[in-house]
Amino acid sequence: FFVWKGHGNASNRTVEQIKDLQETTNNFLSSIDTNDLICFTDGSVQNPDETGLGPCGAGVAIYEFGIANNPTVQSFKVSEKSTPYHGEIMAIKQALVKCLSLVKKRKRKKIHLLSDCQSAILTVTSCVPNDNCTQEITDILKISHDLLSEGTKTSISWIGGHADIEGNEISDKAAKEGALSKDQPLSTSTTYKGIKKTIQRNSERIWQMTWNNSKTGLHLKEIQDKVSLKATHALPDN
Repeated sequence: FFVWKGHGNASNRTVEQIKDLQETTNNFLSSIDTNDLICFTDGSVQNPDETGLGPCGAGVAIYEFGIANNPTVQSFKVSEKSTPYHGEIMAIKQALVKCLSLVKKRKRKKIHLLSDCQSAILTVTSCVPNDNCTQEITDILKISHDLLSEGTKTSISWIGGHADIEGNEISDKAAKEGALSKDQPLSTSTTYKGIKKTIQRNSERIWQMTWNNSKTGLHLKEIQDKVSLKATHALPDN
């Protein structure tokens, strides 16, 4: 596992950083043995609500015969209401599921998983139990072990998103299509973070209703009529 640093993020990456990222990525991909499997994974949420939750999808693009050939593309409906992180984790799992079936047909020395989500990478490579997507992570570890039993090693690396890298763009599109798909979702659950967001949003809504109906603190309402967990007004220096 490694992270290529110095390339910014998708929201603030400069033209120079994009060019450098593309060159670094292409050099890395061209160095991979054509007998190895290259898997781009991505997750997406479309039309999220105020808590950031929405229809969630996962996308996978697998290059079976080297990066110069066309990939096998898969889209998955992950959940009717979850987070992009959930889609990222599920994409990694589904990529490994597909890779295991390919390895059983033809032996491969190595699988290269490429994800643009560093938090998902850190989760699946961590030895510390995680509260999010516990079952999916357990499945990922089991499949990785099964692949190793077949003589196939698995590596996972970060790749810059939205930098016109073909495999990443393909898996991103597939993830968006999966989110909007009418297929049966792979999961009926959401993430721990998603649950926290929902509870927080509902708590703020009740708090706002209580504040609106309160007969006390009228002088404060003139200053701040909206409740918030964040400080919205700085205290004077004197």
